[in-house]
Amino acid sequence: MKNLKTTSMKLHKLIPFVELISKGLSFIGVILITRMISVESFGLYYYVISVVAWASVIMDGGISYYAINRSINDDVDSLGSLLSYRLLFSFITVLFVVFIFYFLKPTILIEIALYGLTFIAVLMTAFFKIISRTQGFLNTDFLTVITEPVLRILFLLIAFVFYESVELNHVFFILLISAIISFSVCYKSFLKNTALKLEFGFRFSGMIGVLKETKYFMLMYFFLVGYKRIEVLLIDFKFGDTDTGLFSSADNFYSSAYLFFTSLILVGIKDYLKHKKQEKIKQFFYVLALVSLSVLIINFGSEILYDIIYKPAYFEGAKYLKTLSYSLLFTPFIYYLILKNNYEDKTKQNFLILTFGFVFKIILLIMTINMSQFVLGIVLSDLVLLLSFLYGSKFSKKTPVYNKSKS
Repeated sequence: MKNLKTTSMKLHKLIPFVELISKGLSFIGVILITRMISVESFGLYYYVISVVAWASVIMDGGISYYAINRSINDDVDSLGSLLSYRLLFSFITVLFVVFIFYFLKPTILIEIALYGLTFIAVLMTAFFKIISRTQGFLNTDFLTVITEPVLRILFLLIAFVFYESVELNHVFFILLISAIISFSVCYKSFLKNTALKLEFGFRFSGMIGVLKETKYFMLMYFFLVGYKRIEVLLIDFKFGDTDTGLFSSADNFYSSAYLFFTSLILVGIKDYLKHKKQEKIKQFFYVLALVSLSVLIINFGSEILYDIIYKPAYFEGAKYLKTLSYSLLFTPFIYYLILKNNYEDKTKQNFLILTFGFVFKIILLIMTINMSQFVLGIVLSDLVLLLSFLYGSKFSKKTPVYNKSKS
């Protein structure tokens, strides 16, 4: 039995690499999309994703980080009803966003609606991933990571091979179908492999109770997602769809590397927080070495990557990728500090620091006059945010809130 548990723990450490494969598949999907639509349409594609991703904070209702925090502390019994409330929050939010864009930008209303529905399915699946990963349910964790990108690649390949003309709304329809099928598969696996009982049904008092529990998680998450997504919205506002498309091509490479490191951190966070200081320092330098290597590879290989992967129209994005890669020296450690603060009942502190970082970033990026300055401003903003978290970490007690309540 002990050997089985040890084997399971070793396999669980492979999850960051499975995430990397998943992101690689997603990236191939993005390449296919860039081959089927123009740079301007790709800029709109990323704009829609950014809008819905930011709106997903309200769809989520702070439940993701709340669930991570509870699950890290092995307090999962109360999480069964959260899926219903996430579904309720999601539908209300999508209807509201569609209503807003009916007046704000009606030309992409169909795309907003399609991706809004897609994100509902994605968020439902993400809930299964959170519980499975932090509790060690390996089979379901693998499925939540790999199923949707595999389906997406399959459907996009069919469209690429068999259709001469593909519109942007066709792309978003493919994403919706992939997400729905993936949710169905992962839902069945979750029920089969976990003991958590999902409770369906809505009560107004229950909804208020959930929001009271998750309010600081939701506020924190709003500024965390906004901190990243505001980049695309500002580029579209300041420089237009073409520059949005070029930046997005670079951001896809950056996001692949970032997801790998955050997955590495999330898988090991429970054990890491309990380690002695010497072991923590050792693991910190291990992650730092991997991050530094990634930055070097991206800087020396960006033109080659662009030459192989993208159409010539995207090649200017290679210089943005070089600059953007330096953010990897900061952002994985920001992610760790956010999880650590949540674990230590400092979610309100996360909210305040992220609010400062969000405002600072907007002011700095608005002041830029070209795309090179804009991307450099992103890196500088990430450095300032990391320093803010490090400074803030000096002012708190190190007592996990849920462990504290059990003692």
